[in-house]
Amino acid sequence: MEGDSTRRKGGVLFDQYVALTPPPAKKVDSREPIHKPNNSAINTASGRLVQCLFVHNKREIWSLAVYVLLNATAFWWKCSLFPWDRVVGYGMCVAKGSAQVVVVNCCLALLLLSRSILHFVKAQPFLWRVFPLEHHMELHKLCGYAVFVSALTHSAAHVVNLAYTYTVTNQLDLDSSFYVRHVPLLHPHLPPLLEVAADLPMWTGGFLLVLLLVALPPSFFLSCRRRYHNAFWC
Repeated sequence: MEGDSTRRKGGVLFDQYVALTPPPAKKVDSREPIHKPNNSAINTASGRLVQCLFVHNKREIWSLAVYVLLNATAFWWKCSLFPWDRVVGYGMCVAKGSAQVVVVNCCLALLLLSRSILHFVKAQPFLWRVFPLEHHMELHKLCGYAVFVSALTHSAAHVVNLAYTYTVTNQLDLDSSFYVRHVPLLHPHLPPLLEVAADLPMWTGGFLLVLLLVALPPSFFLSCRRRYHNAFWC
């Protein structure tokens, strides 16, 4: 029938054909204001995300904060023993502080390689609730990176200190320098620079730094880590 709303058009009901026909494109007026997202909703979602991350990673965040605080305390304590110097400024503080960070991280890295210590620590239930002991190898690698960066900082600080010392022309500044008076190689008179570079502390420091540069790159390869995983376990 003509007035029947259920009449067919090409095998499809007319009402279905009308429903499937897309509406005409709406013209957008450039003068209409653009509705920006609600900032409060975004801030609320961000706050919930941060809260969720903190809840699920609370032990990791707490342990990382303790680790950073331990290194910062060791660096600050060692720096506080050496005053500002007229020749090298805070160069001696940086050198000694970074050396103390190396000592702290070397101790932590070695403790994490002791099976007896790890077995004792993992047997304490309250420690599991505070520290993520299942990630002890991640802390071991983090200590290795900290040793590498601190050793480079220590060596660079000593090189800069020597360079500043040999550029000073005023003998009064050298005599009043805390750095010069407490380094046996430089007191009571500055020897030639080549003589200082050839002394035993320079050679041992350079040798240890070369060993570190040689040993660290292979640790980035998974095959090397797996092959020699048990080499240093005790």
